[in-house]
Parts: sequence; C-alpha cells; structure tokens
Amino acid sequence: MKKYKMLIALAGGPYAEKVALAGLVFGKPMNAEISLVSIVKPTSDVSEDGSTSAEISEELKISYRKNLETLVKKIFHDYPVKIFVEKGKPYSTILKKAADWRADVIVMGIHTKVENSGYTKANDFDEIIKQVKIPLILIPEN
Repeated sequence: MKKYKMLIALAGGPYAEKVALAGLVFGKPMNAEISLVSIVKPTSDVSEDGSTSAEISEELKISYRKNLETLVKKIFHDYPVKIFVEKGKPYSTILKKAADWRADVIVMGIHTKVENSGYTKANDFDEIIKQVKIPLILIPEN
C-alpha cells in the first residue's frame, strides 16, 4: 500500500498551529508521511544594523527551524514529521519543495486578509492555486 506524503506549508505565527493540526487530522488516519515547510523570503542587501542579507537569512532559518521544532512537539507529539526551511519566493519554493519531495497533497492556510499573512502578496496564493499539480487543502483563518 502506498504511503501518502503530505507537505504542510507554514507561514508562522499562532495560526500555524491551526494549519499544522488540520494537516495532522487529515494525514494521521492515512498514516501519511508528513513534512512541514517554512519559507525564508529574500531580504534586502543590508539591514539598518549593518547585517547582510545572508546573515539575516541564516538567522531567520535558525529561528524558523526552532519554531517548527516547537510546533512538532506541541502538535504532533510522537507522530514522525520532517522539517524543511527553504529560502525563496513562497509560491515557487512551496511548489518546488512539494515536487522534489514528491508530495501527494499540500496543506496551507489562507487568510481572509492576505496582507496580514506571512506570504508577500495575494499573488503567492494565486500562483500556487494556478500551478499546483496535486491536491491542495486550504485551511481558512477563521
């Protein structure tokens, strides 16, 4: 029997728990292999304090990984979960990670007000919806 792979894309914040829990609720009965992915968006060349974009990106990757590890302990407990922290544009990086990991489904949150989400603009959602080749489960914010 084929083991399904579920990629849960998380933008961070308290809403990430709801999305992760929804993914677990869908994936656990199927004994799905679950991975969480967070995307570090490209930054400007130098910040106000003189940090370079590479330094900022590395700090963000470490922070995102810690947040995902905390989420795994809180939501998934003993259920095995892989963690990915990738750098890039959210829509293209999520789709690429799903393809590279050979995911069967993507789970992600959708905010009623996209400008409050962790994604850069409405276009990220539009592009994922237009380009995705596998099922997409969208978890509404409220």
